[in-house]
Amino acid sequence: MNFLIFSLIFLPISFAISIPKIPKIHQQQNSNPKTQAIENFKTLVSKFLSDAQISKSIDIFAVGVHKGHKLEQVFENIATFLHKNLTSSQLSSLVKSRKQLSQKFSSPEKLAKIESQIQRMIIYSIDPAAEQIHLNARQPSAAFSLISATLNPKFVASLRDLIEDVLGEQIYEQFKKVYSPEIVYL
Repeated sequence: MNFLIFSLIFLPISFAISIPKIPKIHQQQNSNPKTQAIENFKTLVSKFLSDAQISKSIDIFAVGVHKGHKLEQVFENIATFLHKNLTSSQLSSLVKSRKQLSQKFSSPEKLAKIESQIQRMIIYSIDPAAEQIHLNARQPSAAFSLISATLNPKFVASLRDLIEDVLGEQIYEQFKKVYSPEIVYL
């Protein structure tokens, strides 16, 4: 699966664009942080993936960051998992969307260049937060609370704004027309 598509779907679940410290956790008493993260993702980012796909992606992310793996590798692991576990309908939607974007940008090379730019920006933006989880989460499951607390309307809006700033309004609108709202809310 294309890393950019994965990024647009999953990365908003990761962490704030620039956070000076780990956010305070605002969970309801007795709520499960992982379940809350899944619900926040579906409400704010996308309903494209199933609960099971989101849950496993969170697990892969939490374990990878906890172990100190490079984010590029963590996201590649998630993309590999999703590619192997997407339904035929999901895969068809992604292929169709990518083809539409490739045509809008007149070449696969131009699209690849834009995707590479977004990938670098996303990795750079979440690296400090991932490092905090690596240093502060005693076990991978501790990341669930941080993900749940971070995935909020303000964060999602700031990530969308950042993506739009990096792409420029015209290119962002092309991605939005193709991906939103079926694949990701842009």
